Parts: sequence; C-alpha cells; structure tokens
Amino acid sequence: MLDIRRLRENPEDVAQALLKKGYSFDSESFKALDAQRKEADVSSQSLQADKKKASKKVGQLIGQGMSVDEAKAEVAKELEAIDEKLGVEVEKARAIQSKLMTCSCLSLTSQMSPYHRVKTKTIMSKFECGVSQLS
Repeated sequence: MLDIRRLRENPEDVAQALLKKGYSFDSESFKALDAQRKEADVSSQSLQADKKKASKKVGQLIGQGMSVDEAKAEVAKELEAIDEKLGVEVEKARAIQSKLMTCSCLSLTSQMSPYHRVKTKTIMSKFECGVSQLS
C-alpha cells in the first residue's frame, strides 16, 4: 500500500521507486488532484468559520435591542446561504477524493497479447494514485 504522506511529500521519489518495480506513476495528475482537494478543504474550513461568526451575531443583535426571534430570523438567512455554499464545497471535495481513489490513480496494467486489449485491474487501497505496470 502506498503511504499518502509519502506521496504528498515526494511524488517523484515514489514514481522512481515504482519505476524500478516496473510501474509508472503519474505524479502530475496526483499533484493536480491533491491540490484541488486541498483547495476544497480550505474553502470548507473558511465557510465553517463564517458560519461560526454568523451564529455569534444572534447574541450581538439581542444585545443591541433586537428581539430573540428577529435576531434568529436575520441570522438564519445568512446561515442558510453559508450552508448551501458549504454543501457545494463538501460535495466538490468528495468528488475530488473519489477521482483520487478511482480515476487514473492506482492501476496495474499488463499487455496480454497483440490481439487482446490492455487489461487493467484497479487496486483499491487507503489512497490510490496513477500507477500502471510497464510492459
């Protein structure tokens, strides 16, 4: 199994090690997908912080003389908008993670014969990334 920390720190080293064993590793695809995943995670965390700030507004509005129901209603609109954006970002992160797990990521390929197609077997591990066996 490939260690995700090692992949993130040294994808080229992993590619070289796999090459010695007869596999190719698409480190550029891996890095691009991992960067997209990180961007979606950062965006989700930012939206969570915005949600926390908006929730604190209820107390501030009540302190300014607004009724509890009015304060909650005003903040509810803002929270709803944040929740919608957050849902989009979470789904985006899931889709990217799914791509990392299944797309071009970790696959073994072998040429069966000149008359047969290339047979690909995807190996599911904790984390997958563009690996294919060289013929």
